[in-house]
Amino acid sequence: MELAVTERALMTALNTIREHWDALIEPTSGGDSGGAKSSDSITGLDRRVSLRHEVNLCLNGWSRLIVEERELTDGLPLGTDTIGLVEFLERWARWFSGHEAGEDAAAEIEQFAKDVRKTAVASRVEWVHIGYCTSIDDGLVCWGDVKAWPNAEPALAPFCQRCGRVEYVDGWERAMKLGQPVTHEKILEFIREEFGREVTRATLRTWLHRKVINVSGADADGNALYDKGAIVYALTRKWHAA
Repeated sequence: MELAVTERALMTALNTIREHWDALIEPTSGGDSGGAKSSDSITGLDRRVSLRHEVNLCLNGWSRLIVEERELTDGLPLGTDTIGLVEFLERWARWFSGHEAGEDAAAEIEQFAKDVRKTAVASRVEWVHIGYCTSIDDGLVCWGDVKAWPNAEPALAPFCQRCGRVEYVDGWERAMKLGQPVTHEKILEFIREEFGREVTRATLRTWLHRKVINVSGADADGNALYDKGAIVYALTRKWHAA
C-alpha cells in the first residue's frame, strides 16, 4: 500500500510539471518592441527561469540515480530535456517507489510541482488582452493581439504581438477608439465585436449586478455610460481566470 501511494504521488507530481511546463516561458511579443520592461516584469521572468532550472536539476538528479542503480545504457534522456526526464521517471515510478530514496524523491518533486503550477497560473494572467492592433501595413489592418502587463509597476507599455507596435494605454485607446464610452444598449454588440462571443442579456444583467462591469458616467440625458477599455479589461480577466 505504501509503495502504491508513493508511486501515485510521483506520477501525479510529474504530470503536473508536464502540464504546466510550457507556461513557465515568458510570452513573446513577436518581435523586438524597443521598450524596456519594468523591474517587476523582469523579476517575474527571472523567477520562471530560475524555477525551470531548479526543477530540471531535481529531475535530472533522481533520473541519474535510477540510471546508476539499474546500470541503464539505452533510451536515456538528455539532462537538459525536462519533459524527457519526466517521461523517464514515469516509466520507472513503480520501481522507484520501492527504493529507499523513493519517498524523498516523491516529496521533493511534489513540492516543485506545486511551485510550477502556482507560477504557471500566475504567469498566464499577468498578460491581459486590451484589444486588436489597427496599424496599417501595405493597405491592410494588422489586427494583432494587443497585450499589457497590468501587474507591473509602472505598467509595461502594451504591445502588439503580431507587428510589435508599442504604445502607452492612451495611445492604444485612441487607435482602437476604446476611449469612447458605450451605452447599456450597445454593450452586447461591443462585446460581440471585440471578443467574437455572444453574451445573453441575462448574463449581462448578472455582471452589472455583481459589478463585473461598472458604470463610468452618464450622457446629457442621464443614460448610463460604460468605458470600453474597462469592459475589455474586466472580461479578459474574467475569461482568462475561468
